[in-house]
Amino acid sequence: MNVFKLMVMGLLLLYVPNMNSQNNLTKKVWYGIDYSYGFGLQDKGDLFSLNRSNSGENMYVVDLRAMTGYNISTRLSLGVGLGLAGYHHNNFNTMPIFLDLRYNLPMQHQKFFIYTDIAFPLSVNSDVSFLFMNDFGMGCKIPIYKKMNFVPSFGYNFITYKMDWGTISERRFRHSLFIRLGIEF
Repeated sequence: MNVFKLMVMGLLLLYVPNMNSQNNLTKKVWYGIDYSYGFGLQDKGDLFSLNRSNSGENMYVVDLRAMTGYNISTRLSLGVGLGLAGYHHNNFNTMPIFLDLRYNLPMQHQKFFIYTDIAFPLSVNSDVSFLFMNDFGMGCKIPIYKKMNFVPSFGYNFITYKMDWGTISERRFRHSLFIRLGIEF
């Protein structure tokens, strides 16, 4: 239960500044919160390989994230974030702490961007240790109110993790495609 409290407190620390600072923002700083649903493509390890087409499993991932970023230039942005992710099939949860790097595509209104998130997930389950997580994606900023944007995106997720069952340990790789919906301030 202490891990759950830690996760909630971490998300609040990233989200609370969003609520009161909308009017005080400069053009350089942004905040966001998003939700994603991922379709698992493959979960492969030393002892087995499972993919979406040959298994009856619904290998999905659900993710909730909060982040803050800094616009280094009109094209480049760097941010940090914290999230909660739940992976179906193996039923494990993680709390990724990540760096977000975004590049605004050179278009007329700079609404489209590509991004990558490099994460170091913390494990919530005792028999799973996470090694590395990476997202690649493309998104679009749609203005909805003053300094607030609706940010839909899609992309690819890769995670490396290790399962431990007493004396047996297995390194696994999981690949997913995701759809993400977010709000940016």
